[in-house]
Amino acid sequence: MTTASIATAEFRAAGTDISERRRSGVSKGPLIDIAVVPELAAVEWAADATLRIGAAVTIAAVGANERIATSYPGIGAAALGLATPQVRHLATLGGNLAQRSRCWYFRNPHIACLKKGGSDCPSRGGNHLYGVAFDLGPCVAPHPSTMAAALLAYDASVVTDQRTLTIVKLFGDGSNGAADHALHPGEMIRSVALPAPLAGERALYQRAISRTHAEWPLAEICARAADRSCRLARHDGHGLGGGRKLTHRRVHDDCRDRS
Repeated sequence: MTTASIATAEFRAAGTDISERRRSGVSKGPLIDIAVVPELAAVEWAADATLRIGAAVTIAAVGANERIATSYPGIGAAALGLATPQVRHLATLGGNLAQRSRCWYFRNPHIACLKKGGSDCPSRGGNHLYGVAFDLGPCVAPHPSTMAAALLAYDASVVTDQRTLTIVKLFGDGSNGAADHALHPGEMIRSVALPAPLAGERALYQRAISRTHAEWPLAEICARAADRSCRLARHDGHGLGGGRKLTHRRVHDDCRDRS
């Protein structure tokens, strides 16, 4: 594979997102299958209680890890809440963060949009019922990553083969309507790094969905609290089939009784 083709190629791990896009014709071009080496599939705890989760660790493995559930309960609960058991056993943490928009205009191969080289966002003048709740840029499509909300609450960093990004920098401020994230062409997520848990902290993940299982959330939140301060990572929106509206929002607040 040439350098030019590598720059335009997409990475494939489990393929839960890209396989559907290629079947529909939305995504074309070369693929790079990720070889799962031990580093990518490892959950590693350091002596200072910080954590590194390899990008190829499955969502199911994150949800089933007892130490993650104890130290980062919001992350463990978010992993257990998304998609279906079948998807969670295949989908990877890196893939969940790097997946593409579920907007039905983007997923339609016959409709141009900003994310496919078009000049505007057809959802703005069309059916935008499931667009973003907070209008932050030219594209009103959401990013569908549940794990991003939980990782945002814990100040996680994403380590690629080129650099280290905070979750905030990975997903940006919405001003670039052509991109789902800030990864460069050919840049691959290798792991997620988490700081040590705070003493006495607690966390909660909740989602509201329109049916009991296997549904995109209408809204979801990961709330983390310690020492009278709160950190919220909130997704607001609606879900239908393969799309939902949400925005990654982080809120710092004072949890003291205001009565």
